Amino acid sequence: MASNVSGRVSVMGVGDRIMVLFNITGPTSYTQVTPGTPPTGGLIISAQAFGLKDVEVVLAGMDETGTYEVVATKLAPASGSEFPNSALFMWRVATTGAQVAATTNLSTYTVHCVAFGR
Repeated sequence: MASNVSGRVSVMGVGDRIMVLFNITGPTSYTQVTPGTPPTGGLIISAQAFGLKDVEVVLAGMDETGTYEVVATKLAPASGSEFPNSALFMWRVATTGAQVAATTNLSTYTVHCVAFGR
């Protein structure tokens, strides 16, 4: 879902890793995260969409209106790979911490994120 990634404002080397600052915009119809191995739902974005091959750490914050907060996690690496090549972004209501209801339109909300990887 590369269309949800925008505004890569900075890419810099940190040791032998790369740090990328970018924005994500919510989906037009949110799917709630279902726990599992791997979890499903949320907004899954490939590392390539924000300028990396592999992702070691991904962090997200609150949208610019303060309505929603986003919890980001890297997904398990593919077989034979050391690091994952995608991350999952779960949207929550900032005032309650509850996951956003299914089918909620989040396309007008933007969150600043940072990722470290290669």
